[in-house]
Amino acid sequence: MNRKCPLIVRIFFFHLIWPFVYGENLQAKEERSFNEGRMQVLELVKKATIRHHNTIDDHHTDSSILLFKSALKISRDIGYNNGVQYCYMGIGISYSESGMYDSALVWFRKALNYTVFSNFRLEDILRALVNIGDVYLYQGKYNEAILFYLQVLETAEFGALKTRGTPDFLIRTYNNIGSALLQINEHDRALTFLNKGLVLARNINLPEQEAFILNNIAKVHWKQGEH
Repeated sequence: MNRKCPLIVRIFFFHLIWPFVYGENLQAKEERSFNEGRMQVLELVKKATIRHHNTIDDHHTDSSILLFKSALKISRDIGYNNGVQYCYMGIGISYSESGMYDSALVWFRKALNYTVFSNFRLEDILRALVNIGDVYLYQGKYNEAILFYLQVLETAEFGALKTRGTPDFLIRTYNNIGSALLQINEHDRALTFLNKGLVLARNINLPEQEAFILNNIAKVHWKQGEH
């Protein structure tokens, strides 16, 4: 004879099993929603980047910035920290390359402050510091640019052997410091940093970076009257 399980026992097992079943379904649903949002963000960032490069010569980057801001909203809504970081940086670059330097600085500083949530913290710190330094360099604020570039060196040299891509930041920063120092006629200091960058560029075989540095070394010598 079939006997039904007492109601109290059925209720007990229901409450015992339901959290696991429901929890797994809820987690799967949240993961699926996050991944869909993440893919949407990456697609928007890709479109914004292409749009930016296609319009940069005309200095009309409004449409790319709107795409970045749409991606930023989605990233915030789903808690996609890397997406937020991409968007802060993308908006800053769009403004910077359009000559809207004050707006660029606002977004680059947001990117720098947000690095505490980043999965690629060292690279994102370096990227933000370099871009802030570059904006000051473009504005002719050479001393301010040098301060940020020196922060890049301090951070990058600490992580140079641990993180891929860091040597590239070092070389670029040595070159940029040399450029800034050249503008304020600190020729000997400029050559010190440029030569460090030259050695590193040659050691890791980056001929394009080497060419930029050699060009700046030539400018320093020319200004020193050694041409």
